[in-house]
Amino acid sequence: MNKWDTPWDYPEKTGMGAYNIVYDDSVEICQGGPLVGSLVINDKPVPDYIFGGPFLENEPFIFVPIYIFLRFRLARINCETLEVKILKEERTIIDLEKIEDGRIYFYENMYRTKSSYYELTEFDSRIPFHPMPYRSFWRTFLDMMFPGKFFKDE
Repeated sequence: MNKWDTPWDYPEKTGMGAYNIVYDDSVEICQGGPLVGSLVINDKPVPDYIFGGPFLENEPFIFVPIYIFLRFRLARINCETLEVKILKEERTIIDLEKIEDGRIYFYENMYRTKSSYYELTEFDSRIPFHPMPYRSFWRTFLDMMFPGKFFKDE
């Protein structure tokens, strides 16, 4: 990651050792908002979630903001298995800075004046939070707004 990369401007394609990482179909979450999109690692899409950027690497893992219900959470993705572990704490923005001394540092605002960190061990010591996948959210939303119009009860 380049120190000038931000959630509003980061490369769509990058390499990390043996891994080729691509953000696909990136869009702003609102006008002037951070970019989000799907994530592809070595030509395999990481399913069910929408990801922000940029990511930080700590092989074989990448740490990346994940966009869920208008907020961001920090996720750890194993690049070999595509396993995703998500921390429960929500932030308006997660602008990743660095990994140092067993901590992952990030900024919580666009001006980079409010910083915070997580211990890397939090991904191992806690039960990871697994929110409802993005597609399930929209299915639930459409079912509530337009009952029976888009999906038939199975």
